[in-house]
Amino acid sequence: MVRNLTNGAKKPSTQGGEIANRRLRPHERVYEYLEQEYLTHPDGTRLPAAHEIASHLKVGLSTVQKTFRKLVDESRLKTLAGGGTYVINSLSLHPEKAIEVVIFFGAIKDHAVEIWQNRISGAIMQEAGDADIPIHIRPLRKLHEQPMALDAAIEALNSAHGTIIFPNALFDEIAQIAQQRNIPYVSLHPHAGEMTGNFVSTDYINLCRQAGEAWIACGRRRIALLQAHPSGPSPSNFLRAAGMVDAISERLGRGVDLRIVDSVSATEIAGRNAAELLFEKENYRPDAVFCMGDLIAHGFLGWLKEHGIACPDEVSIISGTGMQYLENPIPNPFPGITASRQPLDRIGRELLQMLLRRLRDGKSQPGIYLPTPFIGGATTTEKENALLME
Repeated sequence: MVRNLTNGAKKPSTQGGEIANRRLRPHERVYEYLEQEYLTHPDGTRLPAAHEIASHLKVGLSTVQKTFRKLVDESRLKTLAGGGTYVINSLSLHPEKAIEVVIFFGAIKDHAVEIWQNRISGAIMQEAGDADIPIHIRPLRKLHEQPMALDAAIEALNSAHGTIIFPNALFDEIAQIAQQRNIPYVSLHPHAGEMTGNFVSTDYINLCRQAGEAWIACGRRRIALLQAHPSGPSPSNFLRAAGMVDAISERLGRGVDLRIVDSVSATEIAGRNAAELLFEKENYRPDAVFCMGDLIAHGFLGWLKEHGIACPDEVSIISGTGMQYLENPIPNPFPGITASRQPLDRIGRELLQMLLRRLRDGKSQPGIYLPTPFIGGATTTEKENALLME
């Protein structure tokens, strides 16, 4: 899909009279006229104004406008505010043209997040290199630090055929602009506006369900879920909580309790603060803790060691990211934490493949949750490890 706003609009074809004389309803005449005369033209071909087509076919203006909207929904046209209506054609018709893809990254709060983003974006780059069509990737990092962040996003989308959006504070605005311009997007993890489609994600529900079931089977009764939402409310946090609640629902409130602790950062300090809150301020004293990230787990485990609380005998700890198991891990002061092993390379490749399917087919794609195995470590018991790795 190549948009060229300098293209002049084609004048209505005289062949439209033949269509107008057939026994078709007004909206059918408009649709068939556009299908025959314009929709097979190259990407970026500008259509005549709606009122010109309405006059030519002797139909109401609202009929033409309704047909335009239908074709926009089908990803066959795109309308720019004040800039006209343009043809979108399948990418497969123009394999020689480079596809421009913008990646919007999230805020980097710590080194672990940087490695996580780089690993996924590296896989996107590899997938682009392996594709059968030329793809140009434009990464847009540290958008939140720019004084005119939204203007920078708009400028980046001006030349984009599609975009991949990582979790960030401007997600809603970027997605809205992309939708208005009919630019397909996919996201890393589901988002509040796209909970069923156009995303690739770790299977957080089954991840936490499996952890909860293992803990219940091993006699754990006071469970804590440590979350973080540095970019605002996160559907992935909701999915973790849903998985954990599902695992313990039959016993919740009847001998089994769950506490969820939210933090604005996924840091070691956040983990230490959560431990102090649970053990000293609320006197909850959990015996099983699921941490959304490694650094939170490191901080929580460090606090336990300083206060003489044995892990895993008294408290079992699981981390949800497993960054320590990557080829270039972060410095790990607490080796051996039981963790999930997120399929970061596959996530990156699936993101680009899904975006290309959207571009080729002009349709939304069902969301993908990728299976995520556990790696048993020293912060869970042998029995818990066996259950987690079944």
